[in-house]
Amino acid sequence: MKKICIAASCYNESANIMTLYNEILKQIEKNNNYKWEILFEDNCSTDNTVEILRSIASKDKRVKVILNQANYGPDRSVMNVIFSSDADAVIAMASDLEDPPELIPEFVTAWEEGYKVAWGQYTSRNENLILKFFRKIYYKIIAAFSDLKTENNVTGFGIYDKSVIDTIRKLGDYIVVFRYICLELGYDVKYIPFNKPARKTGKSSYSLLKYYNYAIETLVLTSHAPLHLASTVGFIMLLGSLLVALYYMIQKFMHWYTFDFGLAPIMIGLFFIGGLQLLFIGIIGEYLSSAIKRVTKRPLVIEKERINFEISDSSETLEVNKAK
Repeated sequence: MKKICIAASCYNESANIMTLYNEILKQIEKNNNYKWEILFEDNCSTDNTVEILRSIASKDKRVKVILNQANYGPDRSVMNVIFSSDADAVIAMASDLEDPPELIPEFVTAWEEGYKVAWGQYTSRNENLILKFFRKIYYKIIAAFSDLKTENNVTGFGIYDKSVIDTIRKLGDYIVVFRYICLELGYDVKYIPFNKPARKTGKSSYSLLKYYNYAIETLVLTSHAPLHLASTVGFIMLLGSLLVALYYMIQKFMHWYTFDFGLAPIMIGLFFIGGLQLLFIGIIGEYLSSAIKRVTKRPLVIEKERINFEISDSSETLEVNKAK
């Protein structure tokens, strides 16, 4: 019998974990054709999320729990929780109930149809106007600059075949965004539309600044266009500066005693070029930072404890994470 794992990373989700667990049970109990596993990874929560997870795991041995030593962020913990399963397919989802468990049967159906990857794609989302505006800008920028053909309104919530997970694991990449790496590797993805509900309880740990940092990181991961843009603009600025210098030199020769350079064009040009230099140095710095993270061999996370894992499974997965 094939096994399917439902994997979720969480941080301070004490108000949602029990509801999420019960909703998952409703879905998996409808399908007895598979062996089911529920895997939670806690990112060092400061509320009583860990206590709730321990309680659930003590009553249901299908529930496995990984407790991290620190908060390593959602991307790294999601990678680790997916890599920690030996199931034939993994359904990755958020623990804040914004990824509805009702889509689990549809993901399984897509997997049975032969799709190695199937993602939920939300058609509507309840959020404030500021975030909605910046989200639209983000998708437009990614679409304009990305080297990949990307789909909007996809978070990575979906099902992944074991072969996909094994391939991504073998890459040994420290920074992976699943919804981009799967497209880069050329997998045929099925998109399942749904209405994304608003968070009912608790508060998101993502601020506007974190969204901005995430946007920059994903742009760097998916595109080299900013570097090409920096080179192109630099060349245009150099050519423009030469033309302006030639114009001023001609004017000075033609009107030697009456033509005054003035400080205004010099100051404007100085600040303009200085601003561009800082911008492009920042772009180069982002790519260097990404490269350093990729070549630095560090574990995805450091785990403090595992619950309901068999000893062989735990040691094997830990060795994989150490290698990364």
